[in-house]
Amino acid sequence: MRIGVPRETKDGERRVGIVPDGVRALVDAGHHVVVETEAGAACGFADDAYRAAGAAIVNDATEIWRCPLIAKVKEIQRAEWPLLTASTTIAAPAAR
Repeated sequence: MRIGVPRETKDGERRVGIVPDGVRALVDAGHHVVVETEAGAACGFADDAYRAAGAAIVNDATEIWRCPLIAKVKEIQRAEWPLLTASTTIAAPAAR
């Protein structure tokens, strides 16, 4: 499965949907992980760490949102709505 990890767009959000160790586990299980450029930078994970874990790094957010599964931290922001398709599944933590 193709799994996309976008850069979070909510103001003040510094986390990322999947860290490099998680990418490695997914890649080892046969998945293809696509990470948006600098998605993990705000929390200390460089693009090179994602590449070393087996992820593809892309500059274009629309390519991320073409993946059938998206790993996010926060809810979908209004600017992201047009990027959704009927087959998009979002994996995000449950609200508390």
